[in-house]
Amino acid sequence: MDKNLREILDIDKDNLFLKYIAQRVQKDDYRGVHISQHNRYDLVFVSKFIDVIYDKIGGKLSEIPRGDYSDRENKKDYDINDYEKFQEITNIIHDKVGKTTYNSIKKNFFVDFHRMGLIKRYDKNKNETNPHKRTAIHFISISDDGIKLKNSKNIVEKYRIFTDILDKNLFDNFLGYLTDLLFDSDYKNDTISIYEFMFIFTDTTIDNHINLLDSYRNLKIYQKDKFLKLIQNYANPYNFIGDKKDKRDFHNWINESQQIFSLLKQTSYFQTDEKNENIALNIGTYGIFSIDNLKRSDTPKQEYFKLHDIKKRTNFELHHIIAISKAKNKEELKLLDHVNNLIYLQKKKHFEFTKKLNKNVNLSINPLQAKFYDFDKNVIIANNHKDSMYSKEHKILKDIDRYNKKALEKIYQYDKTI
Repeated sequence: MDKNLREILDIDKDNLFLKYIAQRVQKDDYRGVHISQHNRYDLVFVSKFIDVIYDKIGGKLSEIPRGDYSDRENKKDYDINDYEKFQEITNIIHDKVGKTTYNSIKKNFFVDFHRMGLIKRYDKNKNETNPHKRTAIHFISISDDGIKLKNSKNIVEKYRIFTDILDKNLFDNFLGYLTDLLFDSDYKNDTISIYEFMFIFTDTTIDNHINLLDSYRNLKIYQKDKFLKLIQNYANPYNFIGDKKDKRDFHNWINESQQIFSLLKQTSYFQTDEKNENIALNIGTYGIFSIDNLKRSDTPKQEYFKLHDIKKRTNFELHHIIAISKAKNKEELKLLDHVNNLIYLQKKKHFEFTKKLNKNVNLSINPLQAKFYDFDKNVIIANNHKDSMYSKEHKILKDIDRYNKKALEKIYQYDKTI
C-alpha cells in the first residue's frame, strides 16, 4: 500500500471513514458520481435559452448547420444565411444571455441540453441521436420536458420541474436518493461540507453514508487536517503512470464536486452557501422544505414505534414508502412525512428499495408480510418480524393501506384499486 495511505490509516486505526477512503481511492471509479464537465448553468440561463427555441420553432424540427464558423479567422464551413432559423435563434440567445457564439451554441449548449433532456438532436434521416455519442447533427427540436419547463406556471413550479429534469437525465436519480438519505438522518438540519460530500456522498455503491459521516466527524480537527494533506499528496496525478483512468487527481475530484454543488443549488432540494462550500436541505423560497417541516420530522418516527408497539432494533431502519423527494411542494411533504408512510425495515431489505430507486411505492400489507409494487408490478416482499417490524392489528394495517392509497392518488395520480 502507498505510504500516504498507510499514514492515513495510522491517524486512527479504528476509524471507519479512514479505512473506507483508503480503499476507495485505489479504485478506478474513485470519483463516484460523474456529470458532464460543461454543465454550469443556472435556471435563469436555461429558461431564457429554452424560451427562445420554443418561441421560434415550437414543437417542430429545425435544421442546424454542420461544421465550424468563425468571422474572426474568416473560416466558414457554411453560410450562416442559409440557416435562417438557426441564425435567428442564436442571435436572440446572444442578446439575452451573452457570451455565446454560433459554435458554442451548436457544439456545447445543444450537446449539454440534449443530455439534460431539454432538447433533442437528430441525424440527417431525422432519427434522434444518442446524447452521449458523437455523431453528425442535422436537426434539433425541443423535448417534452423542455416544453414543460417553458410552460411552468410560476417560479416555484419551474424550480421543481428543473429539479426533476436534472435528477432524471444528469444524475440518474442520485438527487432524490441524497435528499431522502439526509432527511431521514440526524443531519437533516445540518450543512454538509464539500469535503464530506466529495469523500462520502458521491459514492453510490455503498449504503452506509451516514455511518461514514459520523465517523468522519468523530475525527479531531488536527486529524482531519492531516488526512486532507495526505490524501492530496496521494491523489497527485504525477505520482502515477498510465492513462487518465490509472491516475488519481484530487483537484479534478474536488472541481467536479464543486460543479455538482453549483447544480444542486439550482434545485428545489438543496441550497448552498455563497462560497459554494456547504450544502443543506433547501428551506429557501423555492425549496420544498421549511424550518417547521424539519423540526417536526422526528415526530412521525417516534409515533411509529408507539403506534406499532415495537422497540428500536440494531440493523433496522425506517423507510418512507413513498420517498420524501417525490413531494412537489410543502403540502405534499407533510403528506409524505407521516407515520402511515413509514415502514421499519432490516437494513439489507431497505437497500433493496434504494437499488430500485425507491420505485416500489404501491403497498399491500397483512399481518404476515408487506408487498411493495412498482408500477410495472415488480415486487419487494418484507416478511413481518423478519425483514420488517410492524403491528399485526387489523385497524392499524387498514389505516396504513388507506393512507398509501391517498398518497398514491396525490403524488402519482394513481388509483391503487384499478
